[in-house]
Parts: sequence; C-alpha cells; structure tokens
Amino acid sequence: MAMRFHAHRGKEMYLDNFSDAGVRALWEKAAALGLIIELHIGPNYAAQTRDLITAFPETTVLIDHLGEPAYGTIPEYAEVLALADFPNVVMKLSGLDHIAGDAPLYLSVRRFVRQVADAFGPARLAWGVGSPAWVRTHLSDWPEADVTHVLGGNLVRLLRWPEAL
Repeated sequence: MAMRFHAHRGKEMYLDNFSDAGVRALWEKAAALGLIIELHIGPNYAAQTRDLITAFPETTVLIDHLGEPAYGTIPEYAEVLALADFPNVVMKLSGLDHIAGDAPLYLSVRRFVRQVADAFGPARLAWGVGSPAWVRTHLSDWPEADVTHVLGGNLVRLLRWPEAL
C-alpha cells in the first residue's frame, strides 16, 4: 500500500536528489497505483521533495521519524515543517529515540514534538512506535478524540482499513 524512499541510512546517502528521473518515475508509478509515498528522509532532502509533492497533490506522503531532525540543520528542518503546508503530507511520530535518550516518555524533546504536532495538526499525524503513553504525554492538552486519531485513527483512514477490525 506504500512506496518507501530511503534517502539515507544514517549518514550514508542512497540517492543524490529527488529530481532524479528514476525517482520521479517511481513516484509517478506509485501515485498512479494509489500508493502512499513514504519518505525516510533527513531535513536535507525536504526541499527537494517539494516539487514532487506539488506535482502529485492527490498522493498521500508520509514522512517517517519526524523527518530525522538529527541529520540536518535548523534551516533544513524548517523545510520539513514547511511541508505541513501541503494537505496531503502526514508526519509519523516515531524515531524519538534517534534524538533523545530519556525513554520512555522523551520529555527532553517535548517542546520540539509539540512544534511538529502543531504544524501538522491532529488529522495529519500518525503514531509510529513505542508506548502510546509518550504520545498522550506530549499531546496532553489536546482533546481525547484528536489523540485517538494520532494513535491509530489516521492510519486506519490513510490505509483505508475498516474502522472496526
């Protein structure tokens, strides 16, 4: 149901640029098949994805691991947050262990997570891994219905699963 682009593994780069003809061809085929485009990218790739996201506005784009903030600069991460301007882009709340060591609640990055959550909003966030307790802690002032969407409802909708499994 998804096509995943791994731009890097840690600091090792897998592809040079999202404007590559092969990348565009894969994105185009995935869009034609109605697949979700899943991006495992660092902030240094966010601006590059903008053209493809613009070209395929009906295609859902799911960004993994908060856009891997540790692999980029603050200005580059601003480009990740700018992707929230696109209504078809969803951010996966995962990978907190990549940026913080205070599991299980990761309170040291609570303000950062809230910045991301506020940029994307409750309809375009998807919890990805770990205990739901950290999500509830980071979004403690959100209505329960919004938190429920983040904890699974949004993925049920995106993956077109039946509401009651």
